[in-house]
Amino acid sequence: MLVNVTYLYFQQSEGIAEMKSKSIFGMVAGLVLAVSGASLTPLVASAAVPTGCSVSITKGGSPASETDVEITLSGIYCVAKFKTVGSDYSFTVPIGISKIDYLVVAGGGGGGSGGGGGGGVLKQNDYSVVSGSAISVTVGRGGTGGSGGRRTVIAATKGDDSKFGAITAKGGGAGGTENVNGNVNGGSGGGSRFDCTVSTCGSGPAGSGVTGQGNNGGYSTYNSYGAGGGGGGAGGAGFNTTRTYIGGNGGIGLASDITGSSVYYGGGGGGGINNNHGQYVGVDSDGNLVFNGQTPLTTGGGQGGLGGGGYGSSYGAGGASGKANAADGAPNTGGGGGGTDPEDIDAGDGGSGVVIARWVSNTNLKTITFNSNTSSASTTTQNVAAGVETQLSANTFARTGYVFSGWTALANGTGTIYDDQSAFTTSQDITLYAKWLAGVTHTVTFNNNGGTGTMENQVSGTSTNLSPNTMTRSGYTFAGWNTNANGTGFAYDNQAIYSFADDVTLYAQWEAIVATYKVTFYGNAATGGSTASQTASSSTALNLNGFTRTGYNFLGWNENYGASTATFKDGQKYSFTTDKNLYAIWVAQANNDIVFNGNTSTSGSMANQTASNSTRLSANSFVKDNHTFLNWNTLANGTGVRYQSNYIYSFAEGITLYAQWGQNITIAFNANGADSGSAPSSQNTYVGSPGINLPLNSGNLVKRGYRLAGWNTADDGTGTPYALGASSVKFSTARTLYAHWTPATYSVIYSGNGASAGSEPAAQTFTYGSSVNVRDNIGGLAKDGYTFAGWNTADDGSGVAYTPAQSNVALSSDTVLFAQWTRIASVGGGGSNYTAPQPPAVKPTKPPVSLTIAGFKKTATKLTADMKLKIRQFMTTNNGYLNVSALGFTAGKKVLNRHELLAKYRANSVARYASSLLQSFKLPASSVKKLKAIKSQSVPRVTLTLSDD
Repeated sequence: MLVNVTYLYFQQSEGIAEMKSKSIFGMVAGLVLAVSGASLTPLVASAAVPTGCSVSITKGGSPASETDVEITLSGIYCVAKFKTVGSDYSFTVPIGISKIDYLVVAGGGGGGSGGGGGGGVLKQNDYSVVSGSAISVTVGRGGTGGSGGRRTVIAATKGDDSKFGAITAKGGGAGGTENVNGNVNGGSGGGSRFDCTVSTCGSGPAGSGVTGQGNNGGYSTYNSYGAGGGGGGAGGAGFNTTRTYIGGNGGIGLASDITGSSVYYGGGGGGGINNNHGQYVGVDSDGNLVFNGQTPLTTGGGQGGLGGGGYGSSYGAGGASGKANAADGAPNTGGGGGGTDPEDIDAGDGGSGVVIARWVSNTNLKTITFNSNTSSASTTTQNVAAGVETQLSANTFARTGYVFSGWTALANGTGTIYDDQSAFTTSQDITLYAKWLAGVTHTVTFNNNGGTGTMENQVSGTSTNLSPNTMTRSGYTFAGWNTNANGTGFAYDNQAIYSFADDVTLYAQWEAIVATYKVTFYGNAATGGSTASQTASSSTALNLNGFTRTGYNFLGWNENYGASTATFKDGQKYSFTTDKNLYAIWVAQANNDIVFNGNTSTSGSMANQTASNSTRLSANSFVKDNHTFLNWNTLANGTGVRYQSNYIYSFAEGITLYAQWGQNITIAFNANGADSGSAPSSQNTYVGSPGINLPLNSGNLVKRGYRLAGWNTADDGTGTPYALGASSVKFSTARTLYAHWTPATYSVIYSGNGASAGSEPAAQTFTYGSSVNVRDNIGGLAKDGYTFAGWNTADDGSGVAYTPAQSNVALSSDTVLFAQWTRIASVGGGGSNYTAPQPPAVKPTKPPVSLTIAGFKKTATKLTADMKLKIRQFMTTNNGYLNVSALGFTAGKKVLNRHELLAKYRANSVARYASSLLQSFKLPASSVKKLKAIKSQSVPRVTLTLSDD
């Protein structure tokens, strides 16, 4: 039976996407933790701390009490709830914990005529912390309620901030009061006062909320006998008044289930009523107040927002000292206080804030060990919560000449393959082994460039040192490598590091050997020491004297051993144009002076130095702005005899030494159009320095389609080139070195992917921007029981598929193509194999059945074990259908190419796996059908359908 398979995909409109009823704190996926072990000082009343949740929390330097902090266990998580107002808490991150979930809620604003704004709410999952570090915690106080302001003016106050280390939630704004300004803005803004319909109403307008923490307060919609607006909430703006005299409702707060139950926080306070009667029981059908002497209701004013907001006053006492029945914001919710009547006092106080931290209990930590699976294996670990889906840590291993292709639970690479940083769930400790594929390498070819000898090509896939040179050239010395034969390209020292990001030919550089001459030094009655002979071919400073003679000082050298004067001073340059014998000339010891000259220095001074025998020169104390001291010289212009700062001078005669200076300069680096990464930091050096070592690609600069070949003094590459990592490079002026980009050469590698016979086609190379003709199965790859079905960028067929010999394929990176195999149906009659023919059309006999596969994470396209089990059970239950189709859905406001590809790959994976369970499946050539995007109230998913039509 031939089964037809169709892959479809849909784009989901983000604007109307259905949201799961699950808050961010319900999605604790991927708490990455370190190994725990050390014990911590528990709270007071440690019996109340659940097992696995020991933690050190202090208040005012002493262990916090259960009244201040409540510790509970919710599933696998420990939850610490800081309740009592104060700024003197200290929370020590439990040993082994590097990720924490937090909820920080500030104090709500006090009510005025308008409702108080809810406290700002901040929450985050997987917040990075340092194990064992102390985090300061502050729980904000709620603001105090004020008055309406028409008779007695009492300003309400804003709530106080709450903090968890560097995380600060801002206190809610106060409700608007007549004749009071400047206190309505906050985490969420307070509601406006009565009769204030716009921001220009004068005193008491609605306040603004802080983006990401809360929302704005509401306004009164009546400018005569109007009521107060509702305070803003963390989840929604405060409501404007909707009826004459009745306050606006407070804005809704924000939900969190960090404690294990869904609770709203940061609700706005309801606006106060405008009612001079001392009683109120409701409104009639026209919205007018009804008051009849009965006990006043508490529900007539603006209602507090869900999340602890207090309701507004429902009646007015009609006097300056009248007290309304406005409610306070609920404690530990950050709810805003309710508003009051314009002529009354006693609006509601804001509710206090709360800080909640959650982490995995140490009884629920499991360790994932990552093994490099190489000959000298190395490991890293990741601690995760048991049973919680977690994103695996990024692979940090590398293997020369290989490409990392995922993780498996078996060292031999069989079994389920988990992508790098894919979702993973485990309830026990586990070791994952790196799976390696013979990967992309590059070759360095060594050219003797006129010399003799050869060297083997060097192949690598990662940065490594170049092979040592073994080539020679008669009459020349080896001077390094260069990418150009004439030495105008990038230069590399012998055994320098090369990136192996591209194939390259390196040409040996040769320096002609010139005639050398020898100077031999004689002590000439010296009583000790020695001075080595010296050979050179050009003007060179003579070796410093090493002879000594008791009672004498060394004056210099002379070709005449009986001379009383020196023709060469110690360290003076000699032309080396002929061989020469030089004799030490000695003078009787006597005091002599050295005068130190700053030579354009800007500050400092040095006394003359007097001695009668060999003495180390005084340390330099001159300073010249923006310069570095180099050495001393007998001439101001530096052309005389040079002495280093630590030179031991014989004091055979007095001299003046001039300080020599090198200009301080900065060498900056420019990314020069890189798409990502950062240029290396600038390096400081000076003219005359020994040179600096240029950086490699330390900032991970990347430019699509190019490789970083080195650095250049010109942004267009026409300046002086320098190799990455070049050493001892000297500069005479400040420079900016630009990243030097060259078009990248990429490789296409072919994998037999389980083939039992034949060989993979040879690798191909191509330059970025050019197309590739994919190879046919020219090596005769075969697999028992299967037919060759083309190539794919993923070994399981979930990547991009290519037909054999497909032409003009656009690739933009090194690529491994895996052979794809289709099972051959087996029938009786001697065990021969054949592919089943196309069956005749079959009239539908049963209705289609469908299965929805959801739970794809981020950009994942591969099926999880749970997804495969679900599909397998579905196919077993519903066997006998002719057609398999898969519809893919993804999310986003616009239909981008990457969205289409993502949906296509997911549908591809589902349909391929479902069809692989049917022995006679063969993929039709037109298996992918592109549809227009539709607005679908669905989460990203794939729908698998079996049908007969």
